[in-house]
Amino acid sequence: MVLGAGGAFHFLNGISFGIAFCFFLGHRGILPGILWGLFLELFQLSLFPGWLDIRFYQEFMQISALSHVVYGAVLGALCRYGLLKGAPERR
Repeated sequence: MVLGAGGAFHFLNGISFGIAFCFFLGHRGILPGILWGLFLELFQLSLFPGWLDIRFYQEFMQISALSHVVYGAVLGALCRYGLLKGAPERR
């Protein structure tokens, strides 16, 4: 039950922050996506380790940082592609 609730929470956060990125910076591409992912990483690192009593902080930080960089890169690429695909052609 806890695993399912945690997975659902993380999934909904990823979708919500992804939509926010798409609205604000989605047309800009991969680099802003990576920066968005790192912003989310820094934000969660300021809250979660103390709140969740994470003991293996270095390992948590390495895995989490890499995951957020990948999330941001994929998000930036997909948003840019999707927004440009749906945009009317300029002549």
